[in-house]
Amino acid sequence: MAELDDNALVTLEETKIFLEQTGDEQDQLIEMLINSVSTFIDNYTGRNLIEATYTDLELDGNGEAIMYLPNWPVVSASITEDDIALTEGKTADYLLYKPTGKLNVLLAGQVG
Repeated sequence: MAELDDNALVTLEETKIFLEQTGDEQDQLIEMLINSVSTFIDNYTGRNLIEATYTDLELDGNGEAIMYLPNWPVVSASITEDDIALTEGKTADYLLYKPTGKLNVLLAGQVG
């Protein structure tokens, strides 16, 4: 029997409700379709759309004040630069726009 991959965007139960399926004779086919479509969507968007924890990401901002995190929306972030913890906020080291993953590193005296 097929199983759902970790990147499955819907559950078997959700799909069966949508398809108005009550039996289990089509479960293997439905799971294969969920896996195929979920993988296609991830590849098409270039993103993993399932909520996940990413640690030890190393991003090179090339000296620019603005960069975009590779996965968003962001729930929380701890950011360091040269092993020094940065603080978030308008009068701190950076602003993080969580819905879009936009990271704005504040330069000395810069706000916003």
